[in-house]
Amino acid sequence: MLGLVNAVAGVNAVASWTQLVKHAPWQARSDPQLASLGSLLLLLGGHASNSYFNDCWASSDGGLTWSELPTPPWANRSYHTAKTFNGTLYLLGGHDGKTWYNVRHTRLDPRSDRWNTPVTLLSHALGTGRLEVG
Repeated sequence: MLGLVNAVAGVNAVASWTQLVKHAPWQARSDPQLASLGSLLLLLGGHASNSYFNDCWASSDGGLTWSELPTPPWANRSYHTAKTFNGTLYLLGGHDGKTWYNVRHTRLDPRSDRWNTPVTLLSHALGTGRLEVG
């Protein structure tokens, strides 16, 4: 795993990449999602050849060490997206090699360390404080 450090904005931007972890604890993969939730970095899903993953790994030290979280309730997938809003992580969409997921998702609330599914965009728009699809 690499981290971008010392980035300087501007026309003559300077950045250097530093290897944070020589061997990540998860299986090599492409297309995982990496999201920031409070002080945590979370790595979710992805795939390697025809193997799709539904694992979730957390780091509280900027990616130097990682712990696997309990298995999430969502299906193995890649090509998904993970976003945070109001202190909650949302996982949407993706593909498992056979099925494209577009309306089912789950959310992780770090205060309860629980995954929940599903919720509605309409309820968020109406001010209920929940982001839901489906």
